[in-house]
Amino acid sequence: MSVVIDVPRASALDRLKQQNEPEQSQQQLGSPETMELLTSILAAVEAQNTRIATLTEQQKKLAGFVKVMDEETTRRLERITAPASTSSPSSDVSARIASIESRQNEIASTLGEFAQSLNSESLNAASRSLVAEAQKNRTATASAIEGLKAQVTANQKLVSQVGGAVQRIEKRTEERVEKAVEQVAGEASATMTASLDASNARAERIIAATAKLEARQLWSAAAAICLVLLPVAVVVAGLWMGIAGLITGVQ
Repeated sequence: MSVVIDVPRASALDRLKQQNEPEQSQQQLGSPETMELLTSILAAVEAQNTRIATLTEQQKKLAGFVKVMDEETTRRLERITAPASTSSPSSDVSARIASIESRQNEIASTLGEFAQSLNSESLNAASRSLVAEAQKNRTATASAIEGLKAQVTANQKLVSQVGGAVQRIEKRTEERVEKAVEQVAGEASATMTASLDASNARAERIIAATAKLEARQLWSAAAAICLVLLPVAVVVAGLWMGIAGLITGVQ
């Protein structure tokens, strides 16, 4: 007993491209996001095709294994049933035959389920589902692109409005800063002038005090000189008086 399952030669990717060719001629996809989305969908289809190819290869191996088992089972049945012409099969032989037939039935059921999972209609349905999903995603992407364009336009208008407001605010700020600088400069100039006047007045007071001190020191020095010269004057006066007395006595 052997099971052979035919798989369509045309890949789901080729069918998807053929179905998308009329739509691609009507609508140009210039958005990188859309191209990236379609690329991911095609990659998913390729992955599914790879998985289907792997399952098909496994099915072929399983079919070959079943074929070998069929041949081996047939040979065993022939060996078991060969002596049936001379004697009836024993209960043990009948049980073995029933067990082998039951196992073959289980294998056939498993292969039938496996064949249903690889049905071409299921693959076509999966491909159609992928195509519908791609179209849905493309429509959503186009809508999102239009929304982004509208948002960009609104943002540009907002930036233009904000730019004008910022320029007005900068102009007002510059005027206020200039006024503040002028005011601070005037206050600083007045404060500096007052400080200079105070410093000049203090310097004049210091100069006047220094002049008074110098005058006092001058008089003190003169008095000290007078005190030093007073004994000399007394001696000179005594000499003059002695000379005058001698002159008077001689006369």
